[in-house]
Amino acid sequence: MRSSLPVGRAGRIRFQGALEDFLPEGQRSADVVLRRLPPEAALTLEERFDARVGGQGDRIEVRVPEKVVPEVLRIALDVQAEIHSVTPHRVSLETIFLSAVQESAAEDAEAGGGGDAGPRAGEARR
Repeated sequence: MRSSLPVGRAGRIRFQGALEDFLPEGQRSADVVLRRLPPEAALTLEERFDARVGGQGDRIEVRVPEKVVPEVLRIALDVQAEIHSVTPHRVSLETIFLSAVQESAAEDAEAGGGGDAGPRAGEARR
């Protein structure tokens, strides 16, 4: 089931779509948890994919861009590491909303619209 979320600014809906569509693919990431990953393989993942690598007991957690997960899993299996889990990293609704509003404001500024959202706190509309 896909959820749909409208995002508004200045009294208008600026974007409506599936949650997955708010962030480009390059900004989505996944956490891959591995066991028995050799240190040199962890270093390879860190360098090749600009991954964040951290330890959790006997497990290594690697955060990578979502699009490279299949390649990360191939590397892990090639060195006989165990794959414990693969979990998409979820972005908060607040982050998605703020990202969409900022993008909309930037588009308005480029178009010269300014996107007047009304008076600020303490100001009266004239």
